[in-house]
Amino acid sequence: MKNRGRIVLFFGLLTTFGWAQQQAPQVEIRNGDISATLYLPDKDMGYYRASRFDWAGIIPKLEYKGHTYFGKWFQGYDPLSHDAIMGPVEDFKAVGFEDAVAGEAFLKIGVGLLKKDNGDKHSFSKTYDIMDHGKRKVKVRTNSVTFLHEITSDSYSYSYEKKVKLTKGKPQLVLQHRFKNTGKLPIESLVNNHNFFVMDNLSIGPGYSVTFPFTLTDKDGVPYASSPEETGLKDYAKIEGNKVVFTKALIDDFAQIRPAFGYDPNDPKDYDIRLENHEAGIGVRITCDQPISSLAVWSAPQTICPQPYINVKANPGEVYTWTIIYTFYTL
Repeated sequence: MKNRGRIVLFFGLLTTFGWAQQQAPQVEIRNGDISATLYLPDKDMGYYRASRFDWAGIIPKLEYKGHTYFGKWFQGYDPLSHDAIMGPVEDFKAVGFEDAVAGEAFLKIGVGLLKKDNGDKHSFSKTYDIMDHGKRKVKVRTNSVTFLHEITSDSYSYSYEKKVKLTKGKPQLVLQHRFKNTGKLPIESLVNNHNFFVMDNLSIGPGYSVTFPFTLTDKDGVPYASSPEETGLKDYAKIEGNKVVFTKALIDDFAQIRPAFGYDPNDPKDYDIRLENHEAGIGVRITCDQPISSLAVWSAPQTICPQPYINVKANPGEVYTWTIIYTFYTL
């Protein structure tokens, strides 16, 4: 009877995740080379309903030449869990948290106006109550989905458009962003693309590498290759100048470089990252038209995440744009 209970519980966990996948609003886009599934924002039925990540642009699956690049990397599932999300998703630094008192609203771009609790410091892993979801519109085309999110309030207001597009005739995924400050207060944030890559469902370990166009250093400019113990990679990976090479399987642990330096904060050319899995024989190149303002590399047993940050700043009436391009290839 005890074993039967365990089987029922395990089956329940599997069916809960499967049910969520089936019920969450979603669409598929194609360009002839790539197919991608996207979950659509929905405050009642959306796959992700927590307060950390932008609700637009969640990609649980992307396939190119028979290989997959995204997927479920976390254990269990709860739509209100801060990291129950997949794909090249974006996390904006909270705006106005320090100025708000408990019970008042602060802004999380891509999510809405959130209710501040009694904490003195914003926590990315906490799911805050959403006081105002704002207004959303979605436009679906054969090879693209355009998301519009609008917030209007006495404090912060904006119109934020994000277009997820598969370039016709190319193995490319493009994220185009247009952020307009429609309010009376300036808006300044920091956004990182967490890039939850799951390549052919292969666990993180030997065969994976992340390459940058600059030597990875600490904040003083000392190459991390000469002091690997400072990185947080433990014994799972080594640094070879501008490359992170995984040498040992990650099991019930994580490895990271946080923060990493060596990039030019004024030159978008340094936002040029290559992630490869030599066992699967696939890779992806990530570029952006804005410079890196901060950088981390984080990995867990089922995902590897180069995390470049950029600054987002718009005074009232101003528009800020940025575009990230993912080019997929085989080795």
